[in-house]
Amino acid sequence: MYPTIKEGEFHIFCKIFYQHNLTGIIVSFHYNSTILVGHRVIMDNGTHILTKGDNNIYSDGWFNKNLLVGWFII
Repeated sequence: MYPTIKEGEFHIFCKIFYQHNLTGIIVSFHYNSTILVGHRVIMDNGTHILTKGDNNIYSDGWFNKNLLVGWFII
């Protein structure tokens, strides 16, 4: 997520989602059921989100919003 989140920084994230559209928000989710990832939502179709790290070339693919762990407070 560099340059938005830099190595060694500490961030807090919330588990509750009040926003209907998460586009532009940094969320945390379990990637491949093992790794906790924090990436920005680049598209939100209502039930699924498309995420991508700020410093990544490719997106992570579409995820069901029910799989989200929380969203970052920056």
